[in-house]
Amino acid sequence: MEIVHAYVDRRMRRRPAADSSGWRDDLISRFTAGGHSEEFVRDNLISFVLAGRDTTPSALTRFFWVLSSRPDVVAQIRGEIERIRSGRRQGETLFTQDDLKQMNYLQAAISETLRLYPPVPLVPRECLEDDELPDGALVRRGWVVMYNAHAMGRREALWGRDCEEYRPERWLEEGVVGASVLEKFDVEVVEASGRRRLLMTMKMEGGLQVKLKQRRAY
Repeated sequence: MEIVHAYVDRRMRRRPAADSSGWRDDLISRFTAGGHSEEFVRDNLISFVLAGRDTTPSALTRFFWVLSSRPDVVAQIRGEIERIRSGRRQGETLFTQDDLKQMNYLQAAISETLRLYPPVPLVPRECLEDDELPDGALVRRGWVVMYNAHAMGRREALWGRDCEEYRPERWLEEGVVGASVLEKFDVEVVEASGRRRLLMTMKMEGGLQVKLKQRRAY
């Protein structure tokens, strides 16, 4: 923890210089501008460094794996990106928060991937006091109770008869890394087992080998 704290402290001291108006646009400055303490900011940065190390790559691996067999979904996402790009000044390349809020279909596609392939399939919780679950089951203080997000995401009672089907539209009936990659590249899966490897996070056995083909200039 001393090593991690020292690393985060260095990053906090090395923030980019402010612009002419005194504004800093980096993530750390946005936190501090919200009135949060240095300790609060440091704790959140540690969460970014540690907590997202496995789950984010795992989610993106499955996302691109699924899309490799769904060109119709890729076309929908790219159409959404092009529509958002058309309203911006030439030369602006980064996606803004406002851009991301408009990417409804991308959000739906990611949500559908997480429903079928949650990076953390089993979520444990420790019972602090004796309690009773809604179905009448008793749990005692100190017991560990886990819910299976992987199974819940595939329950017909919750998602309907097409619960095993990848259908982003289900999230629109009731908008990033994915956008940046799909706008500029075709992603072709070269080799992937598709098999699940269950550790603390659910990974794809052997990883995902892909070829990236740059698309025409946007």
